[in-house]
Amino acid sequence: MALHFVAPDVEKTFGALTFGRFLGERTRRNADGSTTITRRYVLFSTVQVGDEIIVDLPGRVSKKGFAFLAPVRLVKPRIRAVGKVTGGNAHREFEMSAEDLLKV
Repeated sequence: MALHFVAPDVEKTFGALTFGRFLGERTRRNADGSTTITRRYVLFSTVQVGDEIIVDLPGRVSKKGFAFLAPVRLVKPRIRAVGKVTGGNAHREFEMSAEDLLKV
């Protein structure tokens, strides 16, 4: 996810969010051997125009099935910058997570 502008304020970073689609579930193995399940969704933003915002929700949160472009809001969103190396080139990506996704 390439964010064009990141501010400490969610409204300034994303503006109004709308629901795109459910991407699927991811299972990650933790250092202690346990597993964590997350559900991934695509959202659209009035500020991050032209990009899909991919957000991970905890597996304990029920699966969301909102209508396409339904207005939504994130509960306790977090953005984390992650460094990646591809073919000897370094670049930055953002990982987005939240506690829940609610219909407005």
